[in-house]
Amino acid sequence: YQIADYVIDNHGVKGDATVQIPGVSEKMGATSTIIGSIILNMILIGAAEYCELKGFEVPIIVSQNLDNTDERNLDLWKAYKNRLGTIM
Repeated sequence: YQIADYVIDNHGVKGDATVQIPGVSEKMGATSTIIGSIILNMILIGAAEYCELKGFEVPIIVSQNLDNTDERNLDLWKAYKNRLGTIM
């Protein structure tokens, strides 16, 4: 509470390793990577839903794996380039 307003606990195990392979002394199989990704995406989805509910445009950069997204993404990049940097 003294350094952050909010803390997101992913409930990971101590050491972030979950799998013990017989004959190997250390555990492996970190859970924080996948859980962190899920948590971040859920926060982004919640923020987008909130913005839509309040009547704001939700500027989503669409996956480049889809057809005909380059122009749309480029327009968004131009509009938000000071925030996005050189990701495109």
